[in-house]
Amino acid sequence: MRENSISILAALALRNVEVSNELRANGGVDQLLELMPQETCGKVLRQCCILIRNIAVRNQDTRV
Repeated sequence: MRENSISILAALALRNVEVSNELRANGGVDQLLELMPQETCGKVLRQCCILIRNIAVRNQDTRV
């Protein structure tokens, strides 16, 4: 269930800049970073990494 939920957020963050900005502004990345050390399922961890990458790619403030 977690894998599917996070993958949906990852897809939304990639396709919609507003979603990416909201996730970043409201602590979405921090929550993922808190979740990841506790998670044992590799598929969930993979989706967390994809979501963080998508947020970073779509957000102007995080681009170098």
